[in-house]
Amino acid sequence: MARPARAANGLPARASQVVRVRAQAAVRRGRAGDITIRRYPPSQLDGGWDADPPGRARATVLASARICGRWPGIRRDACGTGPGPGPGNANVCLDSGNNSGSDSDGNMEMERWETSPMEQALAQLPQQIVNGLTLGSVYALLALGYSMVYGILKMLNFAHGDVFMVGAFAGWGVLYLFTRSGELAASPFAVLVVMTTAAVTATSILGGLIERFAYRPLRGSSRLAPLISALGVSIILENAAMLLTAGRAKAYQTEMLIPPTWTVRVGDATISATRLAIVVASVAIMLALDFAVSRTMLGKAMRATSEDPEAAEYMGIRTSGVIAATFVIGSALAGVAGVMIGLYYMQVDFIMGFSAGLKAFTAAVLGGIGSIRGAMAGGIVLGLAESLGVLFVAPVYKDAIVFSVLIATLILKPAGILGEHAHEKV
Repeated sequence: MARPARAANGLPARASQVVRVRAQAAVRRGRAGDITIRRYPPSQLDGGWDADPPGRARATVLASARICGRWPGIRRDACGTGPGPGPGNANVCLDSGNNSGSDSDGNMEMERWETSPMEQALAQLPQQIVNGLTLGSVYALLALGYSMVYGILKMLNFAHGDVFMVGAFAGWGVLYLFTRSGELAASPFAVLVVMTTAAVTATSILGGLIERFAYRPLRGSSRLAPLISALGVSIILENAAMLLTAGRAKAYQTEMLIPPTWTVRVGDATISATRLAIVVASVAIMLALDFAVSRTMLGKAMRATSEDPEAAEYMGIRTSGVIAATFVIGSALAGVAGVMIGLYYMQVDFIMGFSAGLKAFTAAVLGGIGSIRGAMAGGIVLGLAESLGVLFVAPVYKDAIVFSVLIATLILKPAGILGEHAHEKV
């Protein structure tokens, strides 16, 4: 292997940009994690660069984090071994003949590693997949409520997003009470169970009330009337939450329930215990619901009511009770999703139901409206599309990415991913 060219400081010459930075500028800007002083092992100075992938190099950390005092004073209390700089980071390179980290004129030698946008995207890809699966799990739980109601009534419950918001606030209320009483630290897992139970109870009752007073009286009318009624319920819930919270967001103290240090490293992705719990719980709930719909008597009654409500009545099925149970189950799932999203984003607010409800409805349509498994698939696809899309465009456009995926899917497959075309009966 040919010996690579050397820069003036003794390090191999690279295509990356080398800049000089005054030491005092580093003192002013230095914050923990910003600057890392490294000394490269002899193997890399003798031609080992070609063996490492672009943007990565092994190095020994001599001093890390903060540069204190006047140059050339450098703290050397953060020693260890670590990988080279990530995409776009700056790495301070020691002059190979001067272990103080400065050259003769008192400046630091810094090497900025320039990476292409594609390399940056590939480096972030594993973590974004984890984020997408987490968000997709929550969207799937919400989308199930839309699909279940539409599958039976052929109507949309546009108050479903605000039921989700109520569940998030119910969980926050329990967390707030335990925090004030000082009992949170004693048993965080028990508090988490109580939060979820309170959210499920509150949203189940709310879902039953919505069905009884906003849908059942209008069941024999045109489809537009229940839709307007649901929108009215949505506005009432949003304004009630705004008045009760004074329009302020409420913080979820997730770190007191699930320590942020509980993480699992898989390749280049870090999976926190919160993300893992959300995905595992969502998958378990969706599998249990799929089993209940396909194997239990209530599930058979739901499918019969969806197929032909009048024939189901003739067979002795109480369709009113089945429809009410559908609202209650869908609302309970929204309550669980509300607690999950509070733990994930660590705050909730009165307007959160609108955006989440819109995306959940999109996920239901994407997977095939009325299909239980389609709602699950649509939620996961939507979460991945949202998370992976921000690798290539600004995060502010993530909603545009979501609806672009929906439009493309409906053009190519109008019934959705797992939906079926309805056949006209003669």
